[in-house]
Amino acid sequence: MSGRAWLMLSVAGRRQHGGNAGYDDDPAGVYRYDSSVGNSANVSRGDLVAIRDREGLLAVGLVDSIAIGAGTKTRFRCPVCGITTIKQRQNMTPAWRCRSGHTFDAPNAETIDVTTYAADYTRGQVLLNGYPDAAAARATAMRPSTQNSIEEIDAAALARLVIASRPDTRPVFERFFQSWPADIFSVDDIDADYQPSSEDRRKRILRAISERRGQARFRSDLVKRYGARCLVSGCTVMDVIEAAHIWPYRGTEDNAPSNGLLLRADLHTLYDLDLLGIEPGTECVIRISLALAGTEYAMFEGRPLLAGQRPPSREALQRRWDAFLERARSLDDVSEPSPPDAA
Repeated sequence: MSGRAWLMLSVAGRRQHGGNAGYDDDPAGVYRYDSSVGNSANVSRGDLVAIRDREGLLAVGLVDSIAIGAGTKTRFRCPVCGITTIKQRQNMTPAWRCRSGHTFDAPNAETIDVTTYAADYTRGQVLLNGYPDAAAARATAMRPSTQNSIEEIDAAALARLVIASRPDTRPVFERFFQSWPADIFSVDDIDADYQPSSEDRRKRILRAISERRGQARFRSDLVKRYGARCLVSGCTVMDVIEAAHIWPYRGTEDNAPSNGLLLRADLHTLYDLDLLGIEPGTECVIRISLALAGTEYAMFEGRPLLAGQRPPSREALQRRWDAFLERARSLDDVSEPSPPDAA
């Protein structure tokens, strides 16, 4: 299982734009597409798929199999500039217009060879009735694009969105997440208090930097806990967001979600180096070392951590805050901030 999730566009009849002859997809169990579609080669058996039309979600399921074949496809181009982003106008002359503004009576047609795919998710699928709406579903895309019929999405975000209105979809998401807790809204199984170890931080920091990218389960749990964004900057480009440990990684016991943060890669490095700190308190305020004064990072000084209603472990934050102050004193570059708010 590849463990990826996809939002797939299904349109009854032909597409609104006239760049191709349409797709023979059926939202009730099989999604057909070809190699001219972005991400076509990335969909794999076991992936989660959410089928939508222009109004809302039609179905969710897991891919049981993908039939691969060969075929041809008719593609239409603007006769002036050659692009395929064209649209037929019903009540205007000339009848066609391309994205570049050229108008014409008929497009040029070409036949191309394509690899065909038929992703079957019939078993275990749940049919929906257009809700959640398409805009809400597309908001879970990891790299939003109006040009892609197949978009990779944040599965945890989609699960929260869909299960809230359709609890009967829960088994689909449970099978996809495998070892994740059965109730994604329950905090009991992931909010156990974290107890930091006093093992040498420097050695663990170096090891954490080299291992952070491989901690897929930890990162997924953090996305589920905090949402798909950097907790300092608010950045939602998940390709540059990393799972950060508050108290550096020593073993699997340190992978408790309450010992984690989602940070943009550069902010993660600054946090590892104690040039960025988090002052424990009611809002968990961001503090920036004076070594970074006058840089673009100074803008984060005083901002609250974007942790929502489920803040990280207070004990882990306090231990790490003490380390930040120790580094600040060693550099003699910062005045002691006020004590954190009382619990």
